[in-house]
Amino acid sequence: MGLFKKRENKKGETEKLPKEEKPNIGSSVPRKSGVGSFSSGILRKASQSEKSFNLQKNNQYVFIVDSRTNKPAVRNAVKDRYGVRVLTVNMVSRKGKVKRLGRAVGKRSDFKKAIVTIAPGQKIEIT
Repeated sequence: MGLFKKRENKKGETEKLPKEEKPNIGSSVPRKSGVGSFSSGILRKASQSEKSFNLQKNNQYVFIVDSRTNKPAVRNAVKDRYGVRVLTVNMVSRKGKVKRLGRAVGKRSDFKKAIVTIAPGQKIEIT
């Protein structure tokens, strides 16, 4: 039937419209740092625990990241956001605990932590 993909020319004949091309959203697209950037979707927040503060002495920083994220994406996100050289990235997947409130049963969200080691002499300001 094709009513929506055709148009009439001056002679009254119908012709098909050309297909719309979708923009290529690949790795060739430059990423910008800052608000709404590539790194803001990956890095959720910095972990603020006693253990994470002790790791900062060894140039290791702990971030809560998106659960679908991999190591290279975390490396690029930290590099873009903080402008530091990342040496290694270690990942820890944590399952959420099952909690009860009376008869109701709930579950905390699953999450993933990334332990990022940066080059000696560099520092990340976490507030």
